[in-house]
Formats: sequence, structure tokens, C-alpha cells
Amino acid sequence: MSSFRLELNKCRKEIDLIDNQIIELLKNRFDVVKTVGELKVSHSEPMMQSSRVEEILNKREVLSTSIGLPANLAKDIFKALIEHACTYQTKVMDEIECEDENI
Repeated sequence: MSSFRLELNKCRKEIDLIDNQIIELLKNRFDVVKTVGELKVSHSEPMMQSSRVEEILNKREVLSTSIGLPANLAKDIFKALIEHACTYQTKVMDEIECEDENI
């Protein structure tokens, strides 16, 4: 195998390891999203808080550019992440509210 192929395979394995870490971090983040949903139900807070979303997007954009990444990269990723988190949190909150109604 050529040195190019060896180096390419090494880089791909490293990317795979990083991707696995990202997935673990996403799992951790969604565990916290669930807890936030539970807290919101118990304190009658609305699921969506647009000021918090803007705060997150702005902070991630600043962090992204401060370490040399394109600003749109972080913003686009976090928009998608927040969209999925909101969908998940809505489901969690709806399930809790249904349980409360059945008590």
C-alpha cells in the first residue's frame, strides 16, 4: 500500500473517532435537553424561547470564528441541532403533560 493510502486511511480513522465522540456528546446534550423539558413543564415555561436560541447561535458563531472556523459552519450546525432539540423537547413535554392528565 502506498504511503498516500496509509496516510489517508490513518486520517479517515481519526475522523471516525472524532465522529464517534461527537455522537456521544450529542447524546449527552439531548439528555440535558430532556431534563430542561421536564423542568419547563414543572414550572409552566414555554418550550421555545427565541431569545435563548439567538443567544446560542451568536455565541457559537463568535466561538467558531475565534478559532478559525467559518462562522456559517457553527451557525448552520447549531440551527439544525436546535431544531432537533426543540422537536425532542416538545415530545418530552407532551408526554409529561399526557401523564399528568391521566393521573
